[in-house]
Amino acid sequence: MADMSTFARPYARAAFDYANEHEAVGEWRSFLDRLAELATLAPVHDLVSTPAVSRERRAEVLAEIAGVAVPRGGDNFLRLMARNGRLEALPAVAEEFARLEALAEATVEAVIETAVELEPAAADRLVAALSKRLGRKLEASFKVAPDIIGGVIVRLGDQVIDASLATRLTRLARAMAA
Repeated sequence: MADMSTFARPYARAAFDYANEHEAVGEWRSFLDRLAELATLAPVHDLVSTPAVSRERRAEVLAEIAGVAVPRGGDNFLRLMARNGRLEALPAVAEEFARLEALAEATVEAVIETAVELEPAAADRLVAALSKRLGRKLEASFKVAPDIIGGVIVRLGDQVIDASLATRLTRLARAMAA
């Protein structure tokens, strides 16, 4: 039989994407953490694994005894897991959800080089656009490098995004020489 984390990944990803889209990650984390805690208790574990109780009823009982607010979409999520016989994977789902949340909240340090100093509003728009593109929060520092002529060079650890005019001109010169 496959490891529970294998079953948990797609459920955790779906729950995280849904929660993130509806700006309810905290609610979902509390909900899943509580369900995971309950699932480790012997009576609850017996409930979620017994064929004597319908899968639909198992989901209902879990939602009732959770003791936390069921977030929007939480009932459907539990019913889907129950219908697919995956309620036993709840602890692994909560763990994977927490990992996805930590990954999404990870802040990346970025050094942004521009030819001229940017006005604060332009710098904020650039950081917001880069954060959206990368799907991560950025801790940005700016550096003026007149030799890039225009555009930007963004350094994220060992990754470099070079959108400078100097690099574009160099590529154009090489293409014309070839």
